[in-house]
Amino acid sequence: MILGRKYKKLLLSLFIIAMWLGLILIISSNNTSKSGGSFNLFVWFILTRYVALITGCIGIILAIILRITKNLKYTSGFIYILIGALNSFLGIFAVIYFNIKPPETPAIHDFIPNILVGVLIMIDIFFLDRALKG
Repeated sequence: MILGRKYKKLLLSLFIIAMWLGLILIISSNNTSKSGGSFNLFVWFILTRYVALITGCIGIILAIILRITKNLKYTSGFIYILIGALNSFLGIFAVIYFNIKPPETPAIHDFIPNILVGVLIMIDIFFLDRALKG
């Protein structure tokens, strides 16, 4: 089976996300503070979340503008696919993590925008082109 370009870029995006997660875990585990690196892990996770959310929102706004101007080449762009995969991953990871280990304060609602942005981008990449082309 031959994968399309979009699927290859999605697989590469997931590999990059896994490498980023590994780097964050290595950086956080090398901490000698009393928190044992959990605070660093939390900070990296939140920073990644906000960067992904902001770039995802910018990507969706640009996608709407480019759809209006009939320029549909952006949906196969690697960065757009990476942003969509990252937002989807963060949202799904948060749902799984908070179901396994519920925090003292409900923070799952903070990740709902990531799930929404990621799903919207993935729908735009993989389904909207086919639906609009007929």
